[in-house]
Amino acid sequence: MTKYFFTLTSILILSFTSCKKDKTTNPDCTDGSANFTHLGVGHELRYVFYSFSLAEDSMIVKNISVPTAGTYKSTITFLPSNNPTDIYYHACGMDLYTSLDGNFNQYGHFWLSLSANVGESWSRSLNGRTYTYKLYSKDATVTTPSLNKTFTNCYKFTYQSNTSFFGADTIYFKPEIGIVYYEGFDASYELASKNF
Repeated sequence: MTKYFFTLTSILILSFTSCKKDKTTNPDCTDGSANFTHLGVGHELRYVFYSFSLAEDSMIVKNISVPTAGTYKSTITFLPSNNPTDIYYHACGMDLYTSLDGNFNQYGHFWLSLSANVGESWSRSLNGRTYTYKLYSKDATVTTPSLNKTFTNCYKFTYQSNTSFFGADTIYFKPEIGIVYYEGFDASYELASKNF
């Protein structure tokens, strides 16, 4: 399960060739939760999770508390193993950060910015790893392969770690829902249901 959690957190915290943004000192993290309406205490997303080394599984992401304005402590649980792990989402204005310790600046840059331009790239780093991202669309449509659900008006962006020998993974994200489909080399997941 550690492998799958790392894959997920890499995605969620989870250096483009154009328009590379440089982060200066700590940015102002004003409460931007109105821009990410999937955030809310008790909001739960259920995913079908599948990988090359594991049979189809379920993954649940649930927001459980608000430690500070705009910050949501969540748990990620795989079933049937049922071992929850904490992750934090930080809605800072139009930017969404993730962290493992509650510090929105842990990775040195946002995970996704709603104000990013198509073609823009950025990077984040932690413990010697660099995570690179690139935004391809703000209005992508995707139909998931397992459940055959179609989602429109998604932010489509890629993610890759400098330690990966394979191509970049692709993420489809709707601000009012969250991640609807993650297509990775060794693991993928797609939204099955939500409770909000």
